[in-house]
Amino acid sequence: MKKKAILLCGVVAMFLVLLAVYLHTPRPVIKDPERTELIAIDIYADSYYQDPATAFVWKPETEEDKALAREIVNYLSTCKEYPTLHREVQYHPLEWRCMYILVSEPFRGERGLLLAPSDLDEDMKSFWPHAYDISHGRDFQGELLDPDGIRSYILDALGLPPDYM
Repeated sequence: MKKKAILLCGVVAMFLVLLAVYLHTPRPVIKDPERTELIAIDIYADSYYQDPATAFVWKPETEEDKALAREIVNYLSTCKEYPTLHREVQYHPLEWRCMYILVSEPFRGERGLLLAPSDLDEDMKSFWPHAYDISHGRDFQGELLDPDGIRSYILDALGLPPDYM
């Protein structure tokens, strides 16, 4: 009986160690850049706080836009995220002007990156940069390691000023 209890404790401890390693090992935001497509980049606040006509919506439609979308996907494949166990939807304040980057990945479906405004305090910044799975009820799947770098890169690539959001 005592050996079974020790064995069970060992198995539970091993499971907890593996879970900790999984949650603290960064992974690429985009795993397969060659087969991933950028669907859109949207930057807006809720329509109560912002005229919907002033929302920024970019979809790669021309050949030049598609080439830029490919560069953005390649950049995102160099960025990292930590996996997370969060499954509930995290709503941000509606007055925030946020960036939503939507991609379609093989095997993962449609995913989005949610980037909050850059002028948040550090506690709020660390809470909001997420990668989530759109096709399965927006379950959060990752916490972005460098949201400021991603935000800056995207704004620069789209020719928007750094203080746009």
